[in-house]
Amino acid sequence: MGRLDRIRAFYDRHTLAVWAVILAIPVLILVAGLVLAPKTFYDGYVWRDIWGPAVADAHQWSAACLTDEGRVVQGILVEGRASCPQGVAGTPAAEGYTYPSEATYGAILAVSLYLIYTQLFVRRGVRADVGFVFALIPIIALGPLARVLEDANAFCRTGTACDPSFWAYFWISPFEYIQMGFFTVLALLAGLALRDRREAWGPAKQTRVVAGLVAAQVAVILALAWLTRDRLSIPLVPVLPVALVLGGAAGVLAYRHLAHREGGDGGVNPTLLALGLAPAAAALALDLWWMAGNVWSEAAWRGQLYVVPGLVMLAIAGAITLAVYLVGRFGGRKWSTLALYAMPLSVLMLLGHMIDGIATWIATQDPFDMGIPPYGEKHPLSDAFLQLGLGGLGFPLMKFVMIVAIIWLLNREFHREGATDADRNLVGLIQMAIFVLGFAPGVRDVARVVMGI
Repeated sequence: MGRLDRIRAFYDRHTLAVWAVILAIPVLILVAGLVLAPKTFYDGYVWRDIWGPAVADAHQWSAACLTDEGRVVQGILVEGRASCPQGVAGTPAAEGYTYPSEATYGAILAVSLYLIYTQLFVRRGVRADVGFVFALIPIIALGPLARVLEDANAFCRTGTACDPSFWAYFWISPFEYIQMGFFTVLALLAGLALRDRREAWGPAKQTRVVAGLVAAQVAVILALAWLTRDRLSIPLVPVLPVALVLGGAAGVLAYRHLAHREGGDGGVNPTLLALGLAPAAAALALDLWWMAGNVWSEAAWRGQLYVVPGLVMLAIAGAITLAVYLVGRFGGRKWSTLALYAMPLSVLMLLGHMIDGIATWIATQDPFDMGIPPYGEKHPLSDAFLQLGLGGLGFPLMKFVMIVAIIWLLNREFHREGATDADRNLVGLIQMAIFVLGFAPGVRDVARVVMGI
């Protein structure tokens, strides 16, 4: 037995212990840093790169300052760099991301995807195919739709400035991605439990169980919203209850129709769809309520809607995606490699990142002189591509080249000789993650511009 085989055998025998050690390492680093060098570690990393940007974002500040006395005050930006107010000693943190924070979040994402893949997709037989991705779209859309509500001061106490409630932090990245991940895992577990009882319960009972889960979900959201109504700016009636009930009813009907079709997955994907529709419908309805002129925060509003720029963003992204699809659809008849670009997950990946790339380019550069108020880019690497020249086109061009290359690499792995079902499932999960990382910020960017926030 070779060394690699011995390592694999050891891992198979002690999987839980290995992952307990892996997950304990960052906790130990955090504790050690706070104990041995609390000011350096907390101020210079936890505050500056992780928590401080979230605080600034929640308050709708460009920067926040942690004073040497431990107070949090509004900071300022000086030539793009965060600074504490004049005469205040402390550590500044700018809204957005830093290279250390992006490395941290990337590591968390990689570990989380691997755990989900091994524990749910491999052990429980969940398939990361196009049906799975489509079932997840309401949950995926919920994140950016609710994030725009946070941008619109929906989770702030009523007033001219944003006094954020704790709800605001739920919808600030990366915390929104974390909670959406937990929600997805819980919905997956519910779907797997229903799948395991498919034969014993039958379609009627399973549909009643899903209806009960959706009703409980709607009741909890409404109860929490009512109990914390003094910390919210959004109108609780009639929009929220109507949207939740209609979305929940649509979810139950979708489950009833899809879960027991011949050749289906036994209910995992329909359960994801059913549990995602109610909250997504609520977030979408509140966004549309704002777009209809029912602005609840003048402090967050730029004074008008920008519907045409939003439509232009979607049109350009859609046109690029359609062109690549047609090349794959018809060019694939002669060159099989091109056919990869007409596959559903490939199309979704490209569309998601083109929406993000084009929306960022138009919002930050206004290349067509549509009168869009100036926006900035929060990601340092993305901003570097925007500053390359070409009127900011470097960013969407980089996105396009990157996704085209990734599609080719992933599909080559998917179709390689000797690839197992587990290998293909992993490729599908990676494709889904890449789609989310483009689609979610892209939807938020378009909605934010349209709403004039």
